Amino acid sequence: MDRSSFDVDRFRSALETERLGRPFRWLEACASTMDEAHADLEAGAPDGALVLADAQSEGRGSRGARWESRGGENLTFSFVLRQRPGGATLTLAVGLGLARAVDGLLERPGAARVKWPNDVWVGEPAKKLAGILVEARSAGGRAPKGQVVGVGLNVNQMAFPPGLLATSLALEAGRAFERETVLAALLRELEAALRLLEDPAAVARAVEERLLWRGEEVEAGALQGRLTGLGPDGALLLRTRHGPREVRAGRVRPAS
Repeated sequence: MDRSSFDVDRFRSALETERLGRPFRWLEACASTMDEAHADLEAGAPDGALVLADAQSEGRGSRGARWESRGGENLTFSFVLRQRPGGATLTLAVGLGLARAVDGLLERPGAARVKWPNDVWVGEPAKKLAGILVEARSAGGRAPKGQVVGVGLNVNQMAFPPGLLATSLALEAGRAFERETVLAALLRELEAALRLLEDPAAVARAVEERLLWRGEEVEAGALQGRLTGLGPDGALLLRTRHGPREVRAGRVRPAS
């Protein structure tokens, strides 16, 4: 099988979800799957409607960063969520679902870890495997109709630009993957994780078990301290020399 070509029929036959990925659109190329999914949301697309593109000319990540992905090798997709809690808990639930799916795909329980607030890392030393972006848009003073969740996951890419701490399923497993079955596995675990949003504290507890750098000294903005876990609302908990602190935005990295 040519793994650079996405087989829509193969994917649909592997899909086991109730809503996520139903309906599904595959695009050979687009500006951004996030923009495509936002347009679908405005047009009345149901909860779970998903757009996948092999190539994006304006793919984006968190904090305005550009998301780069080689066409035909990875997965870049966005899906519609209606009437779901947002904020940090939603992002963490998506990270949890992705991490659980990666564990299964690599057949290595606990291999994937969540890098707060919106990445999935794997390996020793840990490297970035997937990124998450959540957006809600309002227009004309109206409340948002829902949210769009974007995911980029490296599947079969074997080389990355120098200085980029990234990896792929293929690099970790030493073999290529069928993207259709990978996407079906991701969506199955994502749907299960999203059900946990009824209890945000349960999401935080589950993510805490696989939180990257937990127990280590980290820097989060201007703060430095030991990463002790997550609060029930998904806030990052640090033990600093000035006492416990909560972090709700920004980046975290190992202390220098």
